[in-house]
Amino acid sequence: MKTKRVNRRDFFRLSATAGVSAIVVPGAAAAARTGLLSGNESEIPVRTLGRTGVKLPILSMGVMRADNPNVVRAAYNSGIFHFDTAHGYQNGKNEEMLGKFFTGKARDSFFIATKGKFDYPLKEDFEETYGKLMDLSLQRLNMDHVDLFYTHALDKVEEVKDERVIAVLKKFKEEGKTRFIGFSAHAGKPELLDAAVETGVYDVILLSYNFKLSNLKETEDAIARAAKAGIGLVAMKTMTGGTEDAAGKKKINAEACLKWAWKNEHITTAIPGFSNYDELEECLAAARNPELTSGEQEYLASLCGQEMLYCQQC
Repeated sequence: MKTKRVNRRDFFRLSATAGVSAIVVPGAAAAARTGLLSGNESEIPVRTLGRTGVKLPILSMGVMRADNPNVVRAAYNSGIFHFDTAHGYQNGKNEEMLGKFFTGKARDSFFIATKGKFDYPLKEDFEETYGKLMDLSLQRLNMDHVDLFYTHALDKVEEVKDERVIAVLKKFKEEGKTRFIGFSAHAGKPELLDAAVETGVYDVILLSYNFKLSNLKETEDAIARAAKAGIGLVAMKTMTGGTEDAAGKKKINAEACLKWAWKNEHITTAIPGFSNYDELEECLAAARNPELTSGEQEYLASLCGQEMLYCQQC
């Protein structure tokens, strides 16, 4: 990626770079592998999640705000099979909802990621308490393993490189409690990605990524370095807070935001937090036709210098 700064002058040129570099398969063909669909669906691109070798549709579901299993069912039946939750979402009810929904379904028909927070600096009983956190998440999910476990919301290089944290994550993997390990980073700090590369341990990073990042060039350079090292990249916060204005009164164009994120070929998938059918349909429409239109480019360009609700955690 040779992406520079995001401003109105450069925006159109930046939006034209990269495109959707992906293997495109019909939804029904993808379903044949995962047991998801029975009818014909529009084509949705899939990408490989770094060195894991796992192929995921570019659209996944961030389940954090969802409390209706019927929305999960609609997403699943539409060809989405990567679902992202966390130990703390809805005080554990989020994991429990997914556990009930997926009970009885073929384990290879879905890809589950969950996350767990810890206090830093680490306490003496970190290993014990974090192990119990993992076990409780698996109990809620009614699964013997998750596909991906993240340490949740890291914002310091020391946390990424901490030997005790890494040892616990490796243990989870060795014990078969998770197939892959990673961390999530809400703060836009490219140095966290570089720290992950240095450790050589993390399979996946879940990071904030959208057209409003103040340090976009630095972030995209770090993303490229992480991808080169074989780390899978998953995007969150793609909607920049969900509104066009700082007052939060005007809904943002979700399709344009997702398409913008997908133009970076290193982003495997995005996890928008849709919680109703209308939001799901918006996301599916974007995934089935992921190229930015000229109108969408103009729309996003018009927002580049505008104050918005999105928090950069600076």
